Amino acid sequence: QLRIAKDTLLTSLKRAKLLAKDSTSSVRLTMRERGVDIRTQSHDAGDVEDNVDADYVGEEITIAFNPNFLIDGIEAVPGDEIVLEMSDSVRPAMVHGVEDLRFRYLLMPVRVQ
Repeated sequence: QLRIAKDTLLTSLKRAKLLAKDSTSSVRLTMRERGVDIRTQSHDAGDVEDNVDADYVGEEITIAFNPNFLIDGIEAVPGDEIVLEMSDSVRPAMVHGVEDLRFRYLLMPVRVQ
C-alpha cells in the first residue's frame, strides 16, 4: 500500500507523460520503503526517472500503467492524499482517498518486459 500526496504524484506523472506520447507507452512505478521511483522510456527521446517521497508498506514492487488512465484516476480522487493498493504487477490496482473511501478507481496494469 502506497500513501502519497496527490499533487506531488500528479506532477511527477505528468512530467513522465510528456515522454510517453504513443499509445503503447507506459509509466513504471517502483515502490520501496523510501518512496516511489517513477520511470518512463521513449525510443525517440530517452528516459525520465523521478523519485517521490511516500509512505509504502509491503515488499518492493514494480508495476506499470498507462499514464493517461493513472492520472485520470488520481485526479478524480477527493482529498490531498491518495492510497494506491496493489498485490502484484499483473493484478488490478486500486486508487482511493485516505479518509473518504466512497470513491475507488480500479486500474489494470500494463505488461512490460
